[in-house]
Amino acid sequence: GQAWLKANGGTIAQIIFDAAQDGAGFRRGLQGR
Repeated sequence: GQAWLKANGGTIAQIIFDAAQDGAGFRRGLQGR
């Protein structure tokens, strides 16, 4: 129910955030080269 949705949504948001951070770091690495 609500608790599962909240926990699942938080997990998805964290995954998206982590992926965005990884992508930004990857692009910075390419630019620094």
